[in-house]
Amino acid sequence: MTVIKNILIALLFPAFMQAQNAMSFGFRQVNNVPILPLNQNNPFEFGWAGGLNAPQFQELDINNDNLLDLIVFDRTGDKLLTFRKNPGTFNYTYEPEWESLFPPIKNWLIIRDFNSDGKPDLFVSVGNGIGIYKNISPSGGLPEFELFTELLLSNYGNGDFNLYVGPTALPAIDDIDGDGDLDILTFYILGTCVEYHKNLSIETQGNTDTLIYALETSNWGNFTESDIDNSINLNDSCGGRSSTRHSSGSSFLLHDFDHDSDKDLFLGHISYPELLVLVNEPQSSVDKIISYPESYPDYSALSVPIFPGAFLVHADDDQLPDLVVAPNTDVNSLNTGALANVFISPDNDFDFTSAPTPFISDRILDFGRGAYPVFSDIDQDGDQDIIVGNFGIFIPNEDPVLDGNYIASLAYLENTGSATMPSYQVKTLDLGGLYSQEYRHLAPAAADLNGDSYPDLIVGDLQGNLIYLTQNPTNQTFTVSNNQIAASLTYATPTLKDLNNDNKPDLLVGGRSGRFQYFQNTGTLTNPQFTLATSNFDDLETIQEGISNFGYSCPAFINHNDSTFLFSGSESGRLFSWLVDPQGANSSITPLDSNLQFINVGIWTAPALADLNGDNFPEMVLGNRRGGLNLFIGDLPLSSQSNLDTSVEMLSAYPNPGNNFIQLEYPKDIFPKSVSLIDITGRTVFTSSLNNNLLHLNSSILSGIYFIQLTDKQNKSYFTKWVKLN
Repeated sequence: MTVIKNILIALLFPAFMQAQNAMSFGFRQVNNVPILPLNQNNPFEFGWAGGLNAPQFQELDINNDNLLDLIVFDRTGDKLLTFRKNPGTFNYTYEPEWESLFPPIKNWLIIRDFNSDGKPDLFVSVGNGIGIYKNISPSGGLPEFELFTELLLSNYGNGDFNLYVGPTALPAIDDIDGDGDLDILTFYILGTCVEYHKNLSIETQGNTDTLIYALETSNWGNFTESDIDNSINLNDSCGGRSSTRHSSGSSFLLHDFDHDSDKDLFLGHISYPELLVLVNEPQSSVDKIISYPESYPDYSALSVPIFPGAFLVHADDDQLPDLVVAPNTDVNSLNTGALANVFISPDNDFDFTSAPTPFISDRILDFGRGAYPVFSDIDQDGDQDIIVGNFGIFIPNEDPVLDGNYIASLAYLENTGSATMPSYQVKTLDLGGLYSQEYRHLAPAAADLNGDSYPDLIVGDLQGNLIYLTQNPTNQTFTVSNNQIAASLTYATPTLKDLNNDNKPDLLVGGRSGRFQYFQNTGTLTNPQFTLATSNFDDLETIQEGISNFGYSCPAFINHNDSTFLFSGSESGRLFSWLVDPQGANSSITPLDSNLQFINVGIWTAPALADLNGDNFPEMVLGNRRGGLNLFIGDLPLSSQSNLDTSVEMLSAYPNPGNNFIQLEYPKDIFPKSVSLIDITGRTVFTSSLNNNLLHLNSSILSGIYFIQLTDKQNKSYFTKWVKLN
């Protein structure tokens, strides 16, 4: 293990220092630049939170203020977002720095306290089953989690096997029998019947510290799903019948909404828009679904196109849980605006009968599926505006069971602030009138192409065509030109940059393949012509092995300190960067990073860079598949020092990865004076004198990758890489 660790440090540390020496800037995420919606005067509360497509809502008191903070996990790209709960109804603050407290999660997340210690734990999707992270947070500290079980097993009568939950499903994890431990409902792997896996921890151990499951019944509730529509067959003994209907995904939520002391069921299915409300009326202590309550609201009040998921959160100030309903897939489902709605708990016969209210999703800037930003001073007022393309906004079919359509467009965000204090207003969601053409995937690049000093646009489409739009300077409108370019890269994502120093913008195009194409501008200053050329850019790619065979490269250039840098997003979400010496097709290209600062905003990342505040550091806006934007302020990274020693043998830290205690090892002839912890943006997050080789961190240090800097009494510095666990 030590050998492997040292090899990783030897490989990663020089690469990190090379990148920092070449790229003298870093990034930190913020949410404090206003964005005003179209025709509105109040900004989005969470404008830069990155959008939502298929959100799941859970709760956990992260900052120990006795308020349940909101954890939003989006299936699209497996992205987790964190919001601090403030006193008041629907009152939250976006806190992206909390996101690193959680382990990597895929497909679904359910937060429940399995061992009754008052610290909610994480139930997560693992393949076709369930894994658990135990909450080991110190008293009064930020959450910390450790893997408790990689795969939950259950006794099916003939031995212990994987407790099956499909990756697209959402199981119910609740105390069904009222004995104090957590049981599980999930659909049978090949049928339309609900399995009840009983937790036997109390019965066999007398406590909840362990998880011991056995299949109690393969027909909980005595009902089945219909094979032909979204109805329920009551009093159906199942009889081992099988169907493929549910295997693609169903969502469960147990809640006693009729207040009769048993668990009723909210049930959603991936093929239908309605969330079913099923009444449980136990007979001889056996749960049985009897009917849909006649006095409950119509199905349509609890429907979303498509695959509704149901979640309980405390959205207001009372102690009653409220119901949030949202689409649980980003395929053929609403992907922008008020896609999540909350039903506040009233004090009457049934819970959640109030009219729905948009929840969180309507307060985030969101362009549907995919977001491809580019900076440009469209109105030539001296500051940077933003043009954003997308894959498309989902338009449902009139028949909610049938597939809808995705229609792409360009949005224009005008900078109504200044060159040193930006503020944005959405001016139009259909710049250039491309919406009527029903494109899928539009990704813009901007530069003056016709010599009138006003930016024009080159826009890539799904088939690999590049659409040329010229600007009318009098009113910031754009007209499609007949000058079309075929890039041949599907999901074409262009950027414009003069790469051969002839004062004419050239084209670099990324796309689904993860590769790049270079087009030299062989036209004139007033009439561009782009010619495909073999270049050194052909050797670059953004494919991440083990994730897919595609890379979805999305290039963007930035100049800083007389150097040219190329950034690219990717399908995996990682940010790539290269140092470029612009010489046209013969440009020399030096790799800097394939996972810049370990920034994680989700998959299909699309960067745009510009100096927004006049400090000579570039800011970065990142689009993602969820259709939103994240903003990163440029900052000073770890600076190059002439007196540092990067030798791995000079300084080591154990355990690595570790938590709050670090044991440092260094040669006996080093006399330490101080030690600091530096994050990947170059910020010092912890510093202390060092009287021995044991370092104790406070619990506020977030999980992530750091560099430990030890400074000796001669002011010589030694560095080693260290990873803090959750």
